[in-house]
Amino acid sequence: MDPFLTEWLTSSSLPGFLVSHGTITKIDDSADGKTRRQISISIRNTEPVGGFVVPPWPDGTPPVHIGANSSKRINMLWETGPSKLEKGKNFGFFLFPGLSLNRGSLNFDATVADDDSWAELRPLAEDSDWTPKREEGIVIDDLDEGFSVLQPRPSTRRFRPTSVGVWLRPPTPQFEYDGQLAQIGHAYKPVAGRWARTGESSAYGRHRPTIAIARVGNNKVVHPARFSAEIAEAKRWKLEFYVHFPANSSSADFADFKLRVDDGSSSWEVDFDPSMDDIDPKWKTVGEFDLSSGTVYVDVVGGKKRSLIYADAIRWSPIDSDPTPSDAPKS
Repeated sequence: MDPFLTEWLTSSSLPGFLVSHGTITKIDDSADGKTRRQISISIRNTEPVGGFVVPPWPDGTPPVHIGANSSKRINMLWETGPSKLEKGKNFGFFLFPGLSLNRGSLNFDATVADDDSWAELRPLAEDSDWTPKREEGIVIDDLDEGFSVLQPRPSTRRFRPTSVGVWLRPPTPQFEYDGQLAQIGHAYKPVAGRWARTGESSAYGRHRPTIAIARVGNNKVVHPARFSAEIAEAKRWKLEFYVHFPANSSSADFADFKLRVDDGSSSWEVDFDPSMDDIDPKWKTVGEFDLSSGTVYVDVVGGKKRSLIYADAIRWSPIDSDPTPSDAPKS
């Protein structure tokens, strides 16, 4: 039996792929005069089980197997693009991952090379030692084990009572779950006071970008959405929150988020402004905190008024210098 098939049948883990920025180089024209270019990228499987990706063209291109904790360079032949390309211009492309943590397509950008020379047509797949740039600080994403929501699952009873009146009510929805949270599309907004999960192209995400999102009702509170991080050293740390504009929303939909930071010996209540000066997603500073070593919780617990709130990712970074007071109130 093929080793990959054996691994796939006997493992409960899934592969997860990260993709580099790509380059577009020109190669010789085809026999019938078609302009041809080569798109080259590197892909890293960060998980302890192998998987495969499928280039979208040319038709009939075979899947490329990428082993556990390893990388491949993928060279795709592009025959359907424009005859002339501006140097330095970016184009968006995608590949299809198999069953993986990525779920959807692997999207990436590729830049037209500045070099005018003709490139050699390379094999579809080559070994690579590429590794993604290591993340700075301690990052917890909403899909990581360090994220949880402290709310019970809603009732999803399949049958309703037989009372005549209740037959006029809308049926109880049947939820699909993404991890701990009900999954909703962009056409829907979450129920007041409850968290749900939705995919967001501009969100932070290692293998796929998602956020947990909730709607704050009149009582201005929700079940806590919790980021848990292990702090190795007692010192001053900077906390950042990943901000962006979720799909089908505007700045008017959001108010300050209410955050609670707790390291087991001290706690802080913080009003965090998620607004942005531009549309580019970014890390935004929440504050600096004198933390004890051990587990530190950052809870998103509500908003200052009726609004949408979300939990995407947080980042803790150690502060080498020791400036005077923390800009977050200590309780």
